Amino acid sequence: MFMGNLICPDTEQLQTTDSAKEKLLFNTFFGGKHLEKAEFDNIHYSKVLEEVNNLKENNFHIDDEPGDILEAGLEVDIINEIITIDEIVWSISKQKCTNKSKDGTNIHPKMLKHLPNHALKLLCHIYNIVLNSGNWEWKESFITFIKKSDKPSYMCPGAYRPLAISPYLGKILERILDKRLRLFCGLENIIDESQEGFLPDKNTTRYLYKMLSCLHEIKKEKRPTATLR
Repeated sequence: MFMGNLICPDTEQLQTTDSAKEKLLFNTFFGGKHLEKAEFDNIHYSKVLEEVNNLKENNFHIDDEPGDILEAGLEVDIINEIITIDEIVWSISKQKCTNKSKDGTNIHPKMLKHLPNHALKLLCHIYNIVLNSGNWEWKESFITFIKKSDKPSYMCPGAYRPLAISPYLGKILERILDKRLRLFCGLENIIDESQEGFLPDKNTTRYLYKMLSCLHEIKKEKRPTATLR
């Protein structure tokens, strides 16, 4: 996609070269300004820092009633067991192909739908190496920028939305691990019943409806209410 000249919001300087525009877009979307200390409430920041230091002192061990997870051996049976070809085939079947682009390694999801058996065996071998070593091999994503609609000017970086295309080979393994983790959390009953996001058959619309229903009941009972935003 062609992108015209951009204006840096901080300096109001015009960025005309590809390298300057690339640097500006990177700093705008991936520079981590939203994580700067100044953006946090001081009390909240102190509390977070205290928790991080406690974790460091305990070698990042969380002492929150682990239950019988280790005794049941579920983390070995469910999360860390050998990845199978059947799991890979299932994950590939869930990968959408329409309106998809090639990733940074020139792989299109349609290619994955037609992998021969020897390629699936090789992929299975690679995934188990990654699982056993803990070294993730697909760390880079291809980033493209699309224009937001109805913007008065497209010389501002904020008028664009970054779209990341992650390697599809990594997505296959991510989907397998995601399924295992969801199964593990369900068996251990460690997901809060009020959790609505990132769960099947649940969404934020349901959560908003619950909140409005709760507020309506509180109003009927004339009880005091406080909300945080």
